[in-house]
Amino acid sequence: AGLVFSQESILERIKGLPDVAEVKIVDSDSLFKETFEIKFSQPLDHADPNGKKFLQYVYLSHRDAGGPMVINTEGYSVRRNSPTELSRLLKANQLTVEYRFYGKSKSDSITSHSFSQSSAERITASP
Repeated sequence: AGLVFSQESILERIKGLPDVAEVKIVDSDSLFKETFEIKFSQPLDHADPNGKKFLQYVYLSHRDAGGPMVINTEGYSVRRNSPTELSRLLKANQLTVEYRFYGKSKSDSITSHSFSQSSAERITASP
């Protein structure tokens, strides 16, 4: 039978997640029913969670609530949210995560000098 969710309920569920700053529906590949662009508020430095924040971009491409989920760590920037080969083969939902401090997922306060001074711990930190 599978689970049934309306577009509104998925959107509302995403909006209710911790640290979601913004979510919107964006153009979707025909493999998916809809795709959501989600911006999570992240601390610039996890050692200082009350310090400066930036937005990290994540794309949730939804096909079937009862189907598998493929997580795609896109890397340096998400140029286009398109299905991975594995998502196509498995007819899966897909979560695409852009790396911290790359592409659109970086703070305006990061300069090449401050970025080069960042430690590996700070760059690869996760909540």
